[in-house]
Amino acid sequence: MTPKLSICIPSYNNAPYLPELIDSILHQSFEDFELLISDDCSTDHSVEIIRNYRDPRIKLYQNKENVGIVVNMNRCLLSAKGDYMTIIGSDDVLMVDSLKTRMDFLQANTHLGFVCSNIVKIDGEGKTIGGLWSHAPKQNTVFDAKTCFRRLMFEGNFICHSTVIVHKECHERFGYFDARFPSCQDYDMWFRLSLHYDLGYLAQPLVKYRWHTQNITQQYRGKNNLKGKEQNNLARSVALHLYHKQKDLNYFTAEELRLLYKNLMLLYFWMNQFKSFRKLFLESLKHGYLNLSTCAYYVLSFLPLKILNYLRSLKPQTDLL
Repeated sequence: MTPKLSICIPSYNNAPYLPELIDSILHQSFEDFELLISDDCSTDHSVEIIRNYRDPRIKLYQNKENVGIVVNMNRCLLSAKGDYMTIIGSDDVLMVDSLKTRMDFLQANTHLGFVCSNIVKIDGEGKTIGGLWSHAPKQNTVFDAKTCFRRLMFEGNFICHSTVIVHKECHERFGYFDARFPSCQDYDMWFRLSLHYDLGYLAQPLVKYRWHTQNITQQYRGKNNLKGKEQNNLARSVALHLYHKQKDLNYFTAEELRLLYKNLMLLYFWMNQFKSFRKLFLESLKHGYLNLSTCAYYVLSFLPLKILNYLRSLKPQTDLL
């Protein structure tokens, strides 16, 4: 019998946290699910922990080689048989009635493509260190596709991945996670889905989201590590490109798009990503969003980096941005 929901756990070296997560899933009031765990060549005793569970709903997959977080997520999803899918970080924890509350909301609002919820943020020891997810509303909300896409573009990623349940149709139509985004693959996905589907948000915290030094997001933070910023910038650039391919959408004014292109280009410029800067510059011209200052930066982008750095030292980048 086909399960209603497929729960996917991409696992790698999170043995200390796996039992709490698996137990929190198996004790949910909603029981019509399969639990798929894809282990990415863990070197701790993760596999042994998983094998100790005898619940027939659990299916363990072991990769022959380490493929990384994004490919491992996709392997889980491609094995899923449920009408709905959710990916949960192997260090997170489901709260009481988490699955039932979200599934009930989805089935009561059949026009939604996906649903997410608020979280409780915990540390490596399980102690509460925070509450509201960033930019989160204080009440249950249905975001139409336009509002969701705009919030993602202007405010950043307000959707916590481990809280999301998505209709299988969404992935079948618009694909799986993009390996170019090891730290923000979810951000890219929410952009793609919100071009076509409405989002439901539940203000009740339904997932304990663990924030610790080995957390994927944490690994891409810090003033001297631009990988996270680079990926977020790329995700927004790709989203704008996809937006323009949809002929019938009108999510932004011309002035908003002009400013979006300008800000994204300047971020590329200051990260010395000149190839990406020029590509986005030409795309902005194609769509008629001419900006004189970015034209000047386009010329500057061909200068040797040594000269550019000297010019930057004459005027702080905060003034230019």
